[in-house]
Amino acid sequence: QERFICRWVDALSDPRVTHEIRSIWLSYWSQ
Repeated sequence: QERFICRWVDALSDPRVTHEIRSIWLSYWSQ
């Protein structure tokens, strides 16, 4: 479980990935 969270923290610390996730969230919520 902790390793899963650590992987997420690493991914979220990457600005490029954060931008992609934000785009996915926006398209998901705008439906």
